[in-house]
Amino acid sequence: MPFTHLAFDIDGTLISSEYANMKALQDTLIKFHGSSPSLEELSPVFGIPGMDALARLGVTDPDVIYPYWAEHVHDYDDTIAPYDGVLELLKALQAKGYPMAVVSSKGRWEYERGFKPMTVSKFFDVQVLEEDTVRHKPDPEPLLKYLELVGVGAEHVLYIGDRLGDWKCAHGAGIKFAFARWGAPFESIPDADYVLETPADLLEIL
Repeated sequence: MPFTHLAFDIDGTLISSEYANMKALQDTLIKFHGSSPSLEELSPVFGIPGMDALARLGVTDPDVIYPYWAEHVHDYDDTIAPYDGVLELLKALQAKGYPMAVVSSKGRWEYERGFKPMTVSKFFDVQVLEEDTVRHKPDPEPLLKYLELVGVGAEHVLYIGDRLGDWKCAHGAGIKFAFARWGAPFESIPDADYVLETPADLLEIL
């Protein structure tokens, strides 16, 4: 079956935001706890809901830590931008008539403040964010919610993401997965249905 609908992860797929998120987390942990794992050690919690990330790190005061972390990501806004070629890809997909959505672990507040002002956000009419589901990636619920919203079968959707949790979410929902390797050059997802080295590669498989 041909793909008729496209859903994208945001962080690490559409925009390069890992440094900002993890550096702000590191700064926050140092401020409140006096020390922090390295950026490399923090990388595995990138792309999951913030409270889940803090739980994985064993943070015992998340209600204090999380708001401060979320606010101070914006100290590094100048490091966040769409990946090269993403804007051109989205324009081409829009011209071809593809309905596009974002399915992300971002909270709605983060989305409204950090992503919505970007030019690339205007291409997405549907958003499934942290508050829209009880369970989050890698659970399939976010993509199942998306299927419910748009009313199409899983076989018609391609999900584009950069992390193993994105693949697990897609796989669990019965949706094909394209690995956006440009956002995670050191990540390995052997079971991805497609591997995209650059955004333009997506056009080749549609």
